[in-house]
Amino acid sequence: YYHFSVSWILLIVFIYLFRQHQRTQFKERHKMLTEINKNEEHYIKARLEELPSWVFFPDVERAEWVNRIIKQAWPYANKYIDKAIFRDVMVPMIRGTHPALADFSFEKLDLGEIPPRIGGVKVYTDNIRDQIMMDIEVFYAGDAHIKSKVKGIVCGVKDIQFVGDLRVN
Repeated sequence: YYHFSVSWILLIVFIYLFRQHQRTQFKERHKMLTEINKNEEHYIKARLEELPSWVFFPDVERAEWVNRIIKQAWPYANKYIDKAIFRDVMVPMIRGTHPALADFSFEKLDLGEIPPRIGGVKVYTDNIRDQIMMDIEVFYAGDAHIKSKVKGIVCGVKDIQFVGDLRVN
């Protein structure tokens, strides 16, 4: 045993792993900076696509206040959407589309903890008189879990993600 403590070995292993992690991060950072230096324009254009529309267009407004409202109301919206939309509207509609879907039902409907986000809002008031039209940029990458059942077969959807524009007239 040479009068060594196990803690010395653990300390050496910890230092080794920490240094390896630092080296890996340094190499990744160095590789990224090298890529930026080689083709700066391509790198910047690739990052510009990830920005919300209100950055590029002055007529698109940020809607951060709407996001705060959605975030606060999201836990209660789950119950409403389950009953009012899915069970009362969608289930009868799906059952009426085809005789094979006559016993369709939702077994579990959980929209998760992560609410959708509004990126930007553009309002059109000049196009049509007595009407307001809005384009709402919606992002959702939530932890929803939906299970349905048809003729004893259970199927489900988990971790839904979508990005799109919602037009409200």
